[in-house]
Amino acid sequence: MDKIVLPYEPTIIVYYCDSNDINAGEKAEAISARFREFAASVHARLPDTQVFFVSINQAPQKQDRRDVVDDANRLVRGYCLTDRRLGFIEVKPGLFDGEGNPRLELCLEDKLHFKPHAYAEFAAVIKPIIAKAWGKRPAPAPGHNCGRGPRRRQSGRQQHEGGATSHPPGCVEAVFGHTSAGQGRPS
Repeated sequence: MDKIVLPYEPTIIVYYCDSNDINAGEKAEAISARFREFAASVHARLPDTQVFFVSINQAPQKQDRRDVVDDANRLVRGYCLTDRRLGFIEVKPGLFDGEGNPRLELCLEDKLHFKPHAYAEFAAVIKPIIAKAWGKRPAPAPGHNCGRGPRRRQSGRQQHEGGATSHPPGCVEAVFGHTSAGQGRPS
């Protein structure tokens, strides 16, 4: 996190805990605890950053562990309700039909991974929530051109136009995190 997330001082982080943790036999409590640890670490250095957890997908391949997926999502959702800087994004509406069945046309043959067009369904659910949160964030520093001008790496920090090496708060919309099974850190 110190190399991937914090140097950019994001105002919004979108955290996606892929289903690898479920496949690796992780318990719901461990998955929830890693998210809590991640959020606490972020807020210790960036107290105003919003962290959104994208629900763990109930992939058809995981039907035998659906209870773990449901429990992990429930625990994280409950935790997100305790802090205004946290949010839970449920992606199930875009991935399941009106009767609660997985939309198999979105899945590859392994019934775990998605076909490319499935990510449009994710975006349709996630984007409006992030856009709303983005509209409430503080404005970037006057004259700041982050995301619109050339940058180059310098000693592990971004160098912006004009030679500034600090990354002013508010200039990174979102960082997408992914937890490796059992690792408890973004990969």
